Amino acid sequence: MKYFSFKIVILCILLPPVVYIFSVQSLETHLKNRYTSEIENIYTGDTDALLEGNIGIRDSI
Repeated sequence: MKYFSFKIVILCILLPPVVYIFSVQSLETHLKNRYTSEIENIYTGDTDALLEGNIGIRDSI
């Protein structure tokens, strides 16, 4: 192998940043959904009384 292949060089230069960007985006989306659902559960608490109409939204929050 006398010369480097340009495909391999381009792949080694361009692939890591692309994989990093997509992995960070997917991790950010996953964590956002997880923490959003946890915050919603904390704020609303038990929704049975709210759905039955026994208490108002202001009282439940």
